[in-house]
Amino acid sequence: MIEKIPQLKTKNANVTIVTEKGPKDQRVYVSIAHTDGRQSTTCLVLLNSKEEEKPTYIHGAHPVGTPAEYKEAERIKCLSDLERVGPNKPVGWIAIKSLTEVGQIADIEQYRAHLTRNGVKTLLLTFEESKVASGALFAYHEEALKNMLDRNRALLENNGWPTEPVGFIYYLKKEAPRGTDLFNFIADTFSDFNNDGRKT
Repeated sequence: MIEKIPQLKTKNANVTIVTEKGPKDQRVYVSIAHTDGRQSTTCLVLLNSKEEEKPTYIHGAHPVGTPAEYKEAERIKCLSDLERVGPNKPVGWIAIKSLTEVGQIADIEQYRAHLTRNGVKTLLLTFEESKVASGALFAYHEEALKNMLDRNRALLENNGWPTEPVGFIYYLKKEAPRGTDLFNFIADTFSDFNNDGRKT
């Protein structure tokens, strides 16, 4: 059920609050339309219904003006790690729960077919194969990933990691120690150059 609370007015902005009640939580979208020329924004507050859980948490704001635009921005952001896979980003992944709920992907096989282009392949892994509760969808650019694995064969072999693309993807469920060359290499395959766990 969606309920719109009357618009509130402040000195420099009009604030619209829209609530959406779900089976597990209540979503509160707060849209701020600035009247002083600044970009409008919308953020999302989730109010959990389970008493044992943290009662509220906030998702980041997007430079949009309505809840519908916010959901679309979140959908695009959610799918971006897969959509950007290619020669310059060999690997990407997403949890199946996020793929279906936030990414709004109803037909996973159809989406996999969409991703399979320009040398990109996909792997749909179970919890046992990925250690992700809902399972995970990985996308990888085979040629780009193979080239990176070949160039770093010694590093991988010294750490007991596979040196071919499919085996490497399956092995990602094992966490590399932070602050190591191996951690840096794995982050590089995702084009994750700002990860806090990287060795400096």
